[in-house]
Amino acid sequence: MKRIIALALALVLSIGCAAADNKNFNIRFFKDNASFFRFMEPEGGNSAFIETLETAEHRAFMTPYDSETYFSTVYPEIMVSDYTADEAEHAAFRIWIRYRGTKHLNISTVSFILDGMEYRFLDVTTPDWTATKEDGTAAEDAMIMLGKDISNATFFAGLLAKAVEYAGTKTADQETALPEMTMILHGEEDVEVTLPAAFWEETAAFAIALDSINGFQFLTKYYTGTPCEIHAN
Repeated sequence: MKRIIALALALVLSIGCAAADNKNFNIRFFKDNASFFRFMEPEGGNSAFIETLETAEHRAFMTPYDSETYFSTVYPEIMVSDYTADEAEHAAFRIWIRYRGTKHLNISTVSFILDGMEYRFLDVTTPDWTATKEDGTAAEDAMIMLGKDISNATFFAGLLAKAVEYAGTKTADQETALPEMTMILHGEEDVEVTLPAAFWEETAAFAIALDSINGFQFLTKYYTGTPCEIHAN
């Protein structure tokens, strides 16, 4: 437990602090651990993306409007910008929420209920992230990003700590209870979502990796993060 608390504090205390060890974000670590992480370099851009090797099926969450063709998924990633072979000047930890369903929700905000508090994230989507698939499936994407805003970082610190605690207690031979956190998609109606086990496992993998490379300092250095309101639940 002390280790989990220390990890969460490392994120919060990194806000406003100068880089302690490295001048740039270490992406070589993720490339060297290709059995856990995938480093993707799109053509024609100066940003790359780091994900785990998890599948869409395991990332899936359920809603009352599940599509028969596509999964609704939620997963973390790291975006790195202005990078060389081994380092990046900018890094951002992000959570993608990709809803696919039989009706449009017109998602405007996303809330997470964690430890008796509601963290409501604003400005989570753009018109370009809403579409209708060929078979009529509604497709809406939303994203939240960690930054130096204290409300934002407080949520992410709690999230990462919960994920690491879950990963540390999970065993292969028995079912482990998922952390108590609810995600709510706010739009034309409120849709409550239970986050899948894969989300917690992926988030824990990133938390442990970031801690090992002293990476939190970069995630709260350049970006304010997605606006967040905190309310007592």
